[in-house]
Amino acid sequence: MRNRFRNFNEGTAETPEDRRSFVLDGKRWAEFLKLLNRPPRIKRKLARLLAERSVLE
Repeated sequence: MRNRFRNFNEGTAETPEDRRSFVLDGKRWAEFLKLLNRPPRIKRKLARLLAERSVLE
C-alpha cells in the first residue's frame, strides 16, 4: 500500500498549477496575449446556478 501511495504522489508532483514560468515563441506569445485581452464570456447557465440558494443556507 505504501508503494502505491508513493507512486501516486510522484505522478502528481508537477501539475500545471505548480508551473510558475513557461517559454513561448513570438507567435504563441501573441496568441496568449490575445486570449488574455479578449472580453469575458457570459455563461448564463453558470450565472443562473450561482444565483440559486445553496442547500447549505
